[in-house]
Amino acid sequence: STVIHTPPDQTYSTAKPSTPKSRCSSSGNNNIPTSNRLVLLSESFHRTLIPSSVDSDQHVSPVIHAIMSLSSLPTPEALEGIVRQSVTTYPLFASTIKTNVGCKGKMYWEIPTPDELSSYDVKRHIQYSEVEVEGFDGGEEIDVGNRNCIDDAMRRYVSEHISDGFDLTIGGFTLTVITYKDARKKIMRCDLLWRIHHGIGDGVLLSKVLESLCERAEVVDGGNLKSTPKRPRKKVPKLKLLVNAVGSTLRTLTLPLSFHDKDTFLKAPKKKGVLGPNKLFGSSKVWSVARAKEAGRKFDATINDVVTAAISEAIREYNLENGCSVTRGGGRKLRVRALAVVNTRTMREMSGAIEDFKACRATNEFSYVVPRLPLGDVGVEERVGLCRDEMTYLKTTPQASVIRRLNNTVRDLFGGKAVVELNTRFVINKFHCFFSNLAGPASKLKIAGVPIERLSNFVHPMDFSLGVSIQSYNGDIIVNFSADRDMVKDPMRLGELADKAFEKICKKAAEVGGGAATGNDARV
Repeated sequence: STVIHTPPDQTYSTAKPSTPKSRCSSSGNNNIPTSNRLVLLSESFHRTLIPSSVDSDQHVSPVIHAIMSLSSLPTPEALEGIVRQSVTTYPLFASTIKTNVGCKGKMYWEIPTPDELSSYDVKRHIQYSEVEVEGFDGGEEIDVGNRNCIDDAMRRYVSEHISDGFDLTIGGFTLTVITYKDARKKIMRCDLLWRIHHGIGDGVLLSKVLESLCERAEVVDGGNLKSTPKRPRKKVPKLKLLVNAVGSTLRTLTLPLSFHDKDTFLKAPKKKGVLGPNKLFGSSKVWSVARAKEAGRKFDATINDVVTAAISEAIREYNLENGCSVTRGGGRKLRVRALAVVNTRTMREMSGAIEDFKACRATNEFSYVVPRLPLGDVGVEERVGLCRDEMTYLKTTPQASVIRRLNNTVRDLFGGKAVVELNTRFVINKFHCFFSNLAGPASKLKIAGVPIERLSNFVHPMDFSLGVSIQSYNGDIIVNFSADRDMVKDPMRLGELADKAFEKICKKAAEVGGGAATGNDARV
């Protein structure tokens, strides 16, 4: 059962602010003068307002979610301190969306002035929710079984509320404090659910921003998806690099002409544009980076290759359970296309992006590549090898740069709306699912004075029937699934199948030369 409430002392005005009277410059520039405190909202995000039949101040997508599982409940004062730090350091968090009639209905973030921030009511961003964990009368020690039950309660809660509207009158984010209690109202765990509007920044940038609000708790020998394992790079012949570059460019340019594979449950939307507002949520258990690293070492693959292979196996099994065909191409060659978002910034550019964010310049800077996930009837080692070969191929091609330059060229010539229409009408409906892969801190963080035990994220799949979000943190990996309710009925089952596939890979790796970690790891 779930109870959502706001404490009596956290009331605030819900009156809608008046529409700004600023005008666009006569030169046709879409940017509002800085003195008017308005920042243009990307057209790729303002098209996702839900139908006018629903309250127009509610925004369903796109919203970036971050889930922080804490070891204890922070004090209200500490939470308010974190929110105040976020809005004073990054005023975009306190901005509200406005439609400026003088600018042909374009949407903008209105930034509070320093005087307004000094008296800003941070409580408007904080919500409290209690979830009773079924089956516990109170007094039990927190063990593996209890943690699994709490995790199940978290997944149900997020799945129930993933489609909640985003209130544009509050600001750029909300923070829900979720406490899980037993029958005696004893707190078993606390989670912080951040919901941040995608229009103010991309996932990589916002993850760095949230990280800046945290402190280092301790240093452990963990690892993350980007830095480990460190395999020596094989030198690729120049001729092969040229062939890969030409092949990836042709694959990108001909994507709008390709057909969507209708054999799988991952179907493209029937209509152009956003799928229904109703979403569902599921996730894997916590996987060990060390186990994934060891399996990758046995198969001459990276951690990312191993995780991708486990997800591919889960999607295959979900297909079989739902009566979908996986036998095309003799049963071995079936592959599905994923749109995998990639960060195109260098470390120096990322530092500059954070400074831009502090200066209230909203930015979404990313590109994507098109990996093909192996769903055929192949063995564990072969599936990992296929994922390794595909990822290695993408790393030796300029595909992300080509896509980014194409989008930027269309934007410069025809405007941001043309980029949205081009991708929605001719590109996005060719994909089966959406992938994001975020390498988090390798050491433990704490927020509001409390250590963060787990950290994960996910994004609404928007024009995709399934979104897959992978994140590493403090030596752990969590895979989240967000799905369209009408197309993927049970993303929680996908999480269970991914757990089984990951365990299967690790056990197979243990048989190759011996010595790999087995299923005794309590986190899996």
